[in-house]
Amino acid sequence: MTDAPHPAPQARVPDLLVEQLALGELPPAQAQAVRERLGPAADERLSALRASDEALLREHPPHEVAAQLQRRLARLEPERAPARSWLVWAPMAAAAGVALLWWIGRGDPIEAEHGATSGPPELAEAQPPQVPDAKLPVADGGPEQILLKGDPVLMIDRVVEGRPQRVADDATVAAGELLQVQYNAKGAQQGVIVSIDGAGVATLHFPASEGDDATLHHGGPVPLPQSYELDDAPGFERFFFVTVDATEPRLDATQVMDAARRLAQGGQAREGALALPEGWRQQSVLLRK
Repeated sequence: MTDAPHPAPQARVPDLLVEQLALGELPPAQAQAVRERLGPAADERLSALRASDEALLREHPPHEVAAQLQRRLARLEPERAPARSWLVWAPMAAAAGVALLWWIGRGDPIEAEHGATSGPPELAEAQPPQVPDAKLPVADGGPEQILLKGDPVLMIDRVVEGRPQRVADDATVAAGELLQVQYNAKGAQQGVIVSIDGAGVATLHFPASEGDDATLHHGGPVPLPQSYELDDAPGFERFFFVTVDATEPRLDATQVMDAARRLAQGGQAREGALALPEGWRQQSVLLRK
């Protein structure tokens, strides 16, 4: 008698997918597919994950994590950047409390410069999120990269005493304030973030330089690795997020910057749109001074 072949074991569902399922961040079809891959253990694993997140937040409240980060930055004694320059900032410690604590709780132990510490861990310099390679196969034969439906979103926070405060479109800001810019790519594959001000100056925020790759990270809000200090340019600061849904052709940051410079130096800088190719989406956030 010949034994029937056993089915190949299914690959374990990644923690990131389970986390997004628990937070309700997956589209309905993808959420159902993840639940089916989890099988009978779905509810148990989701409950355990929620309990773990709640415990991590109790143990490391976001405001304490932000304070730890601020103290570490103070010890490094960075030189304050001049107007229109960058200041290194580990992104969104307080606003992204759940995601940050998910990393703390599931990553390797974090040590201070001179050894392990007790109590809330010291935070190392933040690294950009790791993005799964879209070419890596998974159990169902599709890419593991997670794409969320809907329009991309540009978000800006004002950093006050080391803590982020969301600012809305048409909010009032002042010279010397630090702004943390972040985006949620949703289904967009490439993106460029620029700003223009009342002095007619255009600034590139993402990617780091005009020749760099404009590929966006996915999986939720992504803070830029450096915060931005407002200078004394009069009137306003206006941020643009330009996106395309395809990976080809390449989204050219130089072309976006050229359009931003033209708009900044024209008469419609506050309310006009960037002159861009058809199919390039854009959104903006206007901050008044």
